[in-house]
Amino acid sequence: SLDAAALSGVVREFGTPASLSFDDFFKVAQRCRRLFAEGRCRMAGFSVKEVDFFEGLFESSGTNKHKWIDWAGLERILGILGVLMSNLDKRKEVFETLEEARLKAREAGVDPAELGQPGDQAVLSLPLALHLIWALGHRRERMTIEREMKAMEATMYSHADVSGFREVFFNILERGTPLPREEGGVEESPK
Repeated sequence: SLDAAALSGVVREFGTPASLSFDDFFKVAQRCRRLFAEGRCRMAGFSVKEVDFFEGLFESSGTNKHKWIDWAGLERILGILGVLMSNLDKRKEVFETLEEARLKAREAGVDPAELGQPGDQAVLSLPLALHLIWALGHRRERMTIEREMKAMEATMYSHADVSGFREVFFNILERGTPLPREEGGVEESPK
């Protein structure tokens, strides 16, 4: 997000608000757009509302005075988000993803002091945790697509067929239409 202080600083680069020409106003708008985009990148592309939500989870899960969270707190947050680390393979996946997230956060301009050292899993900053959450979501999305591709190959359905099935299924769920049962009865769809 772009706060009032940042906006005020950008405007002062070009003079006072009252003295801005149309061209200067346009330059201020362009600079603000760039600053806003950079801020979104540092927060893994999450919206202000989403960052506020994650920040609330972060603070309620045991941040210390430096706004860092320990691994147990992160496990609580991930559990709330449906990412369970119930076995060694799942923990390993999260640790590997953490390193990917650390690199992405660095590329996005997150302050190196907020990234910790490679391999460090003791504590995480909010920006690093956001990049981890995004990376885990992206990884799950890729895995879902891979599973769908394998299922399409095995069943010899096309991508268009699967998309059609998905649309019908979601429409049924959205409307709450009863699902047909094999025995001729009707089963209520989940709401």
